[in-house]
Amino acid sequence: MKFKAALIGASLCVVSHMAAAGALQELKDFTSGGKAFYATFVQSVYDNNGELVRESNGEVSLLPPVKFRWDYASPFKQELVSNGETLWLYDDDLQQVTVRNAKEALANSPILLLTGDVALEDEFAVKEVGERDGLGWVELKPLDEEADFDAIYAAMDSAGLRILDMRDKLGQSTQIQFDNIQVSNQLNSALFEFEVPEGVDVVEQ
Repeated sequence: MKFKAALIGASLCVVSHMAAAGALQELKDFTSGGKAFYATFVQSVYDNNGELVRESNGEVSLLPPVKFRWDYASPFKQELVSNGETLWLYDDDLQQVTVRNAKEALANSPILLLTGDVALEDEFAVKEVGERDGLGWVELKPLDEEADFDAIYAAMDSAGLRILDMRDKLGQSTQIQFDNIQVSNQLNSALFEFEVPEGVDVVEQ
């Protein structure tokens, strides 16, 4: 369950550039632009009554098309790392690394939105749903009926993606808010390799 939760493992004013292009076009540009992305994040999970269940924070680095790194700093240290072929989940509390095939583990995962590995319309029914809290929102409903989530709501501004709100089929919401965003032409590829610490258990799946 920790592995699945980690995968799923979500306001600034909208400037004229954002208003002219539209939130959907901004999302398409963001996901297909091929640029590296770094941000800090706060991830909040709410139950079907809207009550906060847990909150975590950390840093994320993305290198399209399929390399990424999620470092959870609190309340528990976890690292989720993919080099495009292998996916590692390191749980510092358990002193355990779970190793999986990246493509199999990430199939139908919302994280594919961020890696630029899929065209939005190939995987989702997509539409703009207007502005809220100074951000332009886009609704994405998975075309695959076997997907683990019911819908994703992405909030955009001129800097890129600010919020992901993922709703599962039981009414639970996982919201990730991004801050300190940096978009560049490259990140060090060594970030997306994981070296198993000495003495840590390795679980192959």
